[in-house]
Amino acid sequence: MEISIFLILVGFVLLIKGADLLVDGACNVSKRFHIPEIIIGLTVVSIGTSMPELFVSITSAIEGYPDMAVGNVLGSNACNLLLILGLSALIRPIKFKKETRLIEIPVCLLVTTIFLSIANMNNDISRGDGISLIIMFILFIIYTIVMGKNGENFDREDGEEIEQNKEVSGSIVKDIIYIIIRNYST
Repeated sequence: MEISIFLILVGFVLLIKGADLLVDGACNVSKRFHIPEIIIGLTVVSIGTSMPELFVSITSAIEGYPDMAVGNVLGSNACNLLLILGLSALIRPIKFKKETRLIEIPVCLLVTTIFLSIANMNNDISRGDGISLIIMFILFIIYTIVMGKNGENFDREDGEEIEQNKEVSGSIVKDIIYIIIRNYST
Protein backbone atom coordinates (compact mmCIF):
# COMPACT_ATOMS: atom_id res chain seq x y z
CA MET A 1 0.00 0.00 0.00
CA GLU A 2 2.76 2.45 0.98
CA ILE A 3 4.72 1.60 -2.16
CA SER A 4 1.67 2.36 -4.33
CA ILE A 5 1.19 5.75 -2.67
CA PHE A 6 4.90 6.49 -3.04
CA LEU A 7 4.83 5.56 -6.75
CA ILE A 8 1.77 7.76 -7.32
CA LEU A 9 3.55 10.71 -5.67
CA VAL A 10 6.71 10.09 -7.72
CA GLY A 11 4.55 9.91 -10.84
CA PHE A 12 2.96 13.28 -10.01
CA VAL A 13 6.37 14.88 -9.46
CA LEU A 14 7.64 13.49 -12.77
CA LEU A 15 4.45 14.62 -14.52
CA ILE A 16 4.82 18.17 -13.19
CA LYS A 17 8.51 18.34 -14.12
CA GLY A 18 7.75 16.85 -17.55
CA ALA A 19 5.03 19.46 -18.10
CA ASP A 20 7.52 22.23 -17.22
CA LEU A 21 10.03 20.83 -19.70
CA LEU A 22 7.38 20.50 -22.43
CA VAL A 23 6.11 24.07 -21.99
CA ASP A 24 9.61 25.57 -21.77
CA GLY A 25 10.86 23.65 -24.79
CA ALA A 26 7.75 24.33 -26.88
CA CYS A 27 7.71 28.07 -26.05
CA ASN A 28 11.41 28.43 -26.87
CA VAL A 29 11.01 26.57 -30.18
CA SER A 30 7.99 28.76 -30.93
CA LYS A 31 9.92 31.97 -30.28
CA ARG A 32 13.07 30.81 -32.05
CA PHE A 33 11.23 30.00 -35.29
CA HIS A 34 8.69 32.83 -34.95
CA ILE A 35 5.78 30.39 -34.80
CA PRO A 36 2.72 31.68 -32.93
CA GLU A 37 2.35 29.98 -29.55
CA ILE A 38 -1.22 28.91 -30.41
CA ILE A 39 0.20 26.81 -33.25
CA ILE A 40 2.69 25.07 -30.96
CA GLY A 41 -0.12 24.53 -28.46
CA LEU A 42 -2.44 23.07 -31.10
CA THR A 43 0.21 20.71 -32.45
CA VAL A 44 3.26 19.76 -30.37
CA VAL A 45 1.84 20.36 -26.89
CA SER A 46 -1.63 18.96 -27.60
CA ILE A 47 -0.29 15.79 -29.22
CA GLY A 48 2.33 15.37 -26.49
CA THR A 49 -0.14 15.75 -23.66
CA SER A 50 -2.60 13.40 -25.37
CA MET A 51 -0.19 10.46 -25.47
CA PRO A 52 -1.35 9.04 -22.11
CA GLU A 53 -4.98 9.10 -23.31
CA LEU A 54 -3.93 7.45 -26.58
CA PHE A 55 -2.23 4.57 -24.78
CA VAL A 56 -5.11 4.12 -22.31
CA SER A 57 -7.69 4.12 -25.10
CA ILE A 58 -5.74 1.72 -27.33
CA THR A 59 -5.08 -0.64 -24.43
CA SER A 60 -8.74 -0.50 -23.43
CA ALA A 61 -9.91 -1.23 -26.97
CA ILE A 62 -7.46 -4.13 -27.37
CA GLU A 63 -8.47 -5.66 -24.04
CA GLY A 64 -12.18 -5.42 -24.88
CA TYR A 65 -13.19 -2.39 -22.80
CA PRO A 66 -14.43 0.05 -25.46
CA ASP A 67 -16.49 2.06 -22.96
CA MET A 68 -13.31 2.91 -21.08
CA ALA A 69 -11.72 4.19 -24.30
CA VAL A 70 -14.72 6.43 -25.05
CA GLY A 71 -14.99 7.55 -21.42
CA ASN A 72 -11.29 8.39 -21.38
CA VAL A 73 -11.61 10.61 -24.46
CA LEU A 74 -14.79 12.35 -23.33
CA GLY A 75 -13.57 12.76 -19.75
CA SER A 76 -10.22 14.12 -20.88
CA ASN A 77 -11.90 16.66 -23.16
CA ALA A 78 -14.33 17.76 -20.45
CA CYS A 79 -11.46 18.07 -17.96
CA ASN A 80 -9.34 20.08 -20.44
CA LEU A 81 -12.17 22.39 -21.40
CA LEU A 82 -13.85 22.93 -18.06
CA LEU A 83 -11.30 22.32 -15.30
CA ILE A 84 -7.97 23.23 -16.90
CA LEU A 85 -9.22 26.22 -18.90
CA GLY A 86 -11.29 27.36 -15.91
CA LEU A 87 -8.36 27.17 -13.47
CA SER A 88 -6.08 28.89 -15.97
CA ALA A 89 -8.60 31.73 -16.34
CA LEU A 90 -8.77 32.07 -12.56
CA ILE A 91 -5.02 32.60 -12.46
CA ARG A 92 -4.91 34.97 -15.42
CA PRO A 93 -7.72 36.01 -17.78
CA ILE A 94 -7.43 34.37 -21.20
CA LYS A 95 -7.89 36.57 -24.27
CA PHE A 96 -8.91 34.96 -27.54
CA LYS A 97 -7.45 36.12 -30.81
CA LYS A 98 -9.76 36.87 -33.71
CA GLU A 99 -8.70 33.65 -35.49
CA THR A 100 -9.55 31.55 -32.43
CA ARG A 101 -13.00 33.12 -32.04
CA LEU A 102 -13.94 32.92 -35.70
CA ILE A 103 -12.31 29.64 -36.79
CA GLU A 104 -10.93 27.31 -34.11
CA ILE A 105 -13.89 27.40 -31.71
CA PRO A 106 -16.52 26.88 -34.46
CA VAL A 107 -14.40 24.08 -36.00
CA CYS A 108 -14.18 22.37 -32.60
CA LEU A 109 -17.96 22.62 -32.22
CA LEU A 110 -18.43 21.21 -35.73
CA VAL A 111 -16.06 18.29 -35.05
CA THR A 112 -17.87 17.59 -31.77
CA THR A 113 -21.18 17.52 -33.65
CA ILE A 114 -19.71 15.18 -36.28
CA PHE A 115 -18.38 12.89 -33.52
CA LEU A 116 -21.80 12.93 -31.82
CA SER A 117 -23.45 11.98 -35.12
CA ILE A 118 -20.95 9.19 -35.84
CA ALA A 119 -21.28 7.74 -32.34
CA ASN A 120 -25.08 7.73 -32.44
CA MET A 121 -25.72 6.46 -35.99
CA ASN A 122 -24.84 2.81 -35.46
CA ASN A 123 -24.01 2.62 -31.74
CA ASP A 124 -20.33 2.17 -32.60
CA ILE A 125 -17.35 3.83 -34.20
CA SER A 126 -16.28 1.67 -37.14
CA ARG A 127 -12.87 1.50 -38.79
CA GLY A 128 -14.20 3.74 -41.54
CA ASP A 129 -15.36 6.25 -38.93
CA GLY A 130 -11.92 6.04 -37.33
CA ILE A 131 -10.28 6.77 -40.67
CA SER A 132 -12.61 9.75 -41.13
CA LEU A 133 -11.69 11.11 -37.69
CA ILE A 134 -7.96 10.68 -38.38
CA ILE A 135 -8.34 12.45 -41.75
CA MET A 136 -10.11 15.35 -40.00
CA PHE A 137 -7.23 15.49 -37.50
CA ILE A 138 -4.64 15.59 -40.30
CA LEU A 139 -6.61 18.35 -42.06
CA PHE A 140 -6.70 20.31 -38.81
CA ILE A 141 -2.92 19.98 -38.41
CA ILE A 142 -2.44 21.16 -42.01
CA TYR A 143 -4.80 24.08 -41.36
CA THR A 144 -2.83 24.89 -38.20
CA ILE A 145 0.46 24.99 -40.09
CA VAL A 146 -1.02 27.19 -42.84
CA MET A 147 -2.50 29.58 -40.29
CA GLY A 148 0.85 29.57 -38.48
CA LYS A 149 2.38 31.10 -41.57
CA ASN A 150 -0.48 33.51 -42.29
CA GLY A 151 -2.27 33.85 -38.97
CA GLU A 152 -0.54 36.97 -37.72
CA ASN A 153 -1.98 38.89 -40.69
CA PHE A 154 -5.44 37.50 -39.87
CA ASP A 155 -5.31 38.69 -36.26
CA ARG A 156 -3.79 42.09 -36.99
CA GLU A 157 -6.04 45.11 -36.96
CA ASP A 158 -5.67 47.71 -39.73
CA GLY A 159 -2.41 49.61 -39.27
CA GLU A 160 -1.31 47.48 -36.32
CA GLU A 161 2.27 46.27 -36.32
CA ILE A 162 3.00 42.59 -35.74
CA GLU A 163 4.79 42.15 -32.44
CA GLN A 164 8.17 40.54 -33.01
CA ASN A 165 9.11 37.64 -30.80
CA LYS A 166 12.02 38.34 -28.49
CA GLU A 167 15.23 36.49 -29.18
CA VAL A 168 15.67 33.35 -27.17
CA SER A 169 18.95 32.30 -25.70
CA GLY A 170 19.98 28.70 -25.31
CA SER A 171 20.17 25.71 -27.54
CA ILE A 172 17.46 24.59 -29.94
CA VAL A 173 18.66 21.03 -29.34
CA LYS A 174 17.98 21.44 -25.61
CA ASP A 175 14.47 22.74 -26.31
CA ILE A 176 13.66 19.83 -28.62
CA ILE A 177 15.05 17.36 -26.07
CA TYR A 178 12.74 18.91 -23.42
CA ILE A 179 9.76 18.31 -25.69
CA ILE A 180 10.82 14.72 -26.43
CA ILE A 181 11.52 13.92 -22.76
CA ARG A 182 8.06 15.13 -21.79
CA ASN A 183 6.36 13.19 -24.58
CA TYR A 184 8.12 9.92 -23.75
CA SER A 185 7.96 10.29 -19.96
CA THR A 186 4.16 9.90 -19.88
